[in-house]
Amino acid sequence: MQEKRLSNHARLLKITLSSYTFDKEKYDNKVFDSLYFQLIDEESALKTLDEIGLMFPHEAQLSRKSYYEKHKNQKIGTLPYGYRLAVYFLIDNGYAEAVL
Repeated sequence: MQEKRLSNHARLLKITLSSYTFDKEKYDNKVFDSLYFQLIDEESALKTLDEIGLMFPHEAQLSRKSYYEKHKNQKIGTLPYGYRLAVYFLIDNGYAEAVL
């Protein structure tokens, strides 16, 4: 039986993602949804999201930075789905924190 080979891009993505964590249980249980978020290091956080390719914003004319500016004063639970996932990812990896 022939082993399926990963493309170079898929292999690089797999290695990159293995250096991060994501607590799906916290996300599924909406642990932080009633709180706000604050980026600890905005530049590093946005660079990390670019690196791993979390797909947002949906509006092509918006950059991730302008999308962050647009939504930074909203509760986590009210954020669009993909962005909410990204915020949980950033919290799990120390780039953001959930605040009152």
